[in-house]
Amino acid sequence: MKTATVTGFRDNIKDYLEEIIDNHEELLVSRAKNKNVIVLSQEDYEAMRETAYLLSSPTNAKRIHESLKQYERGKVVKKSVKDL
Repeated sequence: MKTATVTGFRDNIKDYLEEIIDNHEELLVSRAKNKNVIVLSQEDYEAMRETAYLLSSPTNAKRIHESLKQYERGKVVKKSVKDL
């Protein structure tokens, strides 16, 4: 994760924001007394919230993890929208 001081962030805010959005990377803005701030794009924030929501149900989280394991082992069935 990239870091910047408040002054550096303020002086280069446009460049930092473009990089955050284009590269889907967070930026840690360091502040006094370790009261730091993380800056991320709205798209990435919403994706994180959706992931947290989907994993908040233990049953759903288990299904997702099982599906990922099946995918990693190559045990997938491809279907078209028409087949569904």
